[in-house]
Amino acid sequence: MVKQLALLGATGAATDDTKVYGYLNVGVLKVYEKVSAKYPWATQTTQEVTITAGEGELDPEPLHILRVQDANNGYLKLDPTDVDAVEDEDPGLEAEGAPDKFWQEGKLTLKSHPANDTVLKVRFTPLPDDLDETSTEDDLFLPKVFHEIYLWETLKFMAYDERDKIVGAELAFNEKEYNDLYDLIWRHYDAKAPQKSRQVKAYIG
Repeated sequence: MVKQLALLGATGAATDDTKVYGYLNVGVLKVYEKVSAKYPWATQTTQEVTITAGEGELDPEPLHILRVQDANNGYLKLDPTDVDAVEDEDPGLEAEGAPDKFWQEGKLTLKSHPANDTVLKVRFTPLPDDLDETSTEDDLFLPKVFHEIYLWETLKFMAYDERDKIVGAELAFNEKEYNDLYDLIWRHYDAKAPQKSRQVKAYIG
């Protein structure tokens, strides 16, 4: 569908596949980020990270870290921070004991302070898997009924990257279709949302 709508010819050339999958993965990530930001519970998972002397490795790489708890200390919640703030209190990072803070360094390193050997339970949003020629619709995280939004996000990015322009009535129609699809997706997740996080949509009176 991307080839038919965005490339010359009926289906595009086979040599376009690498470029199209690059665009498609950007589109999929854009949808995933929007859903994860609005409904983090919909994409989150957990992993246990073994910490040695205040440092461990995340696997897989997280998109967002949502919560970190010390499994060896009654699942005490650690506060997110950065190394500069910790060094203001402990310049040499020499303090030892049950950690109460954490930060991420680079893509995979998780550090906690004070330093200790423990296991941290990390709740996080994982990165979506990249799509390639072996992927199927089952690899996409949204229900199949909403998969058209991936097409719209991909075409939107392609149009920007290729400096294509859609004008007049066609642009208005495309924007409406795009926004309507997201409205349907939000309704889908609102209906599934935990009760305490549902937003009031209307008032009677």
